[in-house]
Amino acid sequence: MERYNRLGDNVRVVRILPNPLCQIGEGVIAIAYNNFVTEAQKGDVDKLFHSLGLCVVLEEGHINAVTALTTPANVFMFFQSLIDAGVRAGIDRATCTKIAYQTIVGSMEVWHRRKVPPSELMAEASTPGGISVECLHVLEKYAFRAAISDAIKKGAERADQFR
Repeated sequence: MERYNRLGDNVRVVRILPNPLCQIGEGVIAIAYNNFVTEAQKGDVDKLFHSLGLCVVLEEGHINAVTALTTPANVFMFFQSLIDAGVRAGIDRATCTKIAYQTIVGSMEVWHRRKVPPSELMAEASTPGGISVECLHVLEKYAFRAAISDAIKKGAERADQFR
């Protein structure tokens, strides 16, 4: 936006970055406006991009982080990892794919309907000394959350290099 602001006063600038899931209307569209964009123009932008998915308006400095956070590649890797783990456990790949898909979709639907913090849902699904607790322990042992956090941070830093 800085480049365009140099063109003069009252230059209206909108920076928009949709993610690949917009192809099917399930994307995330990061939007940043400069101070000269009117409310009516913002409404027009929202109408235009709303059909592609969720529009999120934020400061321009956060767009690269949204880009890294919304890459479906991370989710596909998690999906593939679940499938591969099921195969390792002796289940055929086609069945593992169906199971992993339904687990991801069902889990997200539970969150969508209840709108509670994921930590609360993890606690509910974890019987003391049970299977889920053991799975979570191993993921924490290998710093699963830290790996995700670092991946998003590095992706955002990489996006900054394209400025």
